[in-house]
Amino acid sequence: MDIREVVKLLNGSMTDLEEHQFWMRGDTFHEVDDRVPEGYDSESLSRMWIQQRAIACDTLRRSISEWIDSGRRKNGRESSRHRDLKRAPLAQALATQFWQTSRIIHKAGNLQLLPPLGADFGFDRAEWKVQRIIAVIVASDWRLLLAKCRYKKCKRPYFLLDKKRTERTYKDGIFCRIPSHRRIAAAKRHIGDYRKKVQQQLTQWAAERLDGMHAPEYWWHENRRIKESLAAHLALKFDSEQGKHGIRKKTKRSKEDEKSIKVNWVTRHWREIEKKRRSYARS
Repeated sequence: MDIREVVKLLNGSMTDLEEHQFWMRGDTFHEVDDRVPEGYDSESLSRMWIQQRAIACDTLRRSISEWIDSGRRKNGRESSRHRDLKRAPLAQALATQFWQTSRIIHKAGNLQLLPPLGADFGFDRAEWKVQRIIAVIVASDWRLLLAKCRYKKCKRPYFLLDKKRTERTYKDGIFCRIPSHRRIAAAKRHIGDYRKKVQQQLTQWAAERLDGMHAPEYWWHENRRIKESLAAHLALKFDSEQGKHGIRKKTKRSKEDEKSIKVNWVTRHWREIEKKRRSYARS
């Protein structure tokens, strides 16, 4: 098996001829009857062939993506060393099925694995070949080298890592060699972190303001005048205190900064504000 061909298939970058050769390669199995039954319609055979390969390609992509994703944590950090079949049930099932159902024969002192016998002729056996690909990948060094670019718009996301990169943990995930893909993801994370910090600070200011106003608990959020007062206070507070709490940006303000610090922002976050305000009361 050529792992570079597998990568091309995953990326959908094979020509029709290359893909046909990929599925047919290694098909000279002995003791496997590839003869088409007499009177079998050639058009039906062609449709069957195309459908079987399309399903096999989809299964391969889903199982490989699942295996690669098993090395990623909820916080976005990723390392191929963290991959685990327990978090990749489809890949695990396919690999297990390959080893359990393949037939073993001895020939010239060597062992060969053949597809399981079936009632119908196995003219292509794409399903079994996908099982074989998965089984070989998860049982070899390729289990660490096969990767997928985390930039969602990457046109050819599957690629092979350099061996030295398998020792690293990537904060934003693993990306292909196109530099802009990593930069876009990093910028998105920085913006997300910034907005989270802004929201936390605004929530604290709002809770402090409420505590000073002695606003009634629980139902203050139904009073528009209180919410308008809070929103105006937060807008002024943000302008005057910006930079003192680590929330200054070098770029232009985001929507969270200026447009959303109004009544609707208070309405959306009143529960967090009340929870924060009550923590002051208990202290």
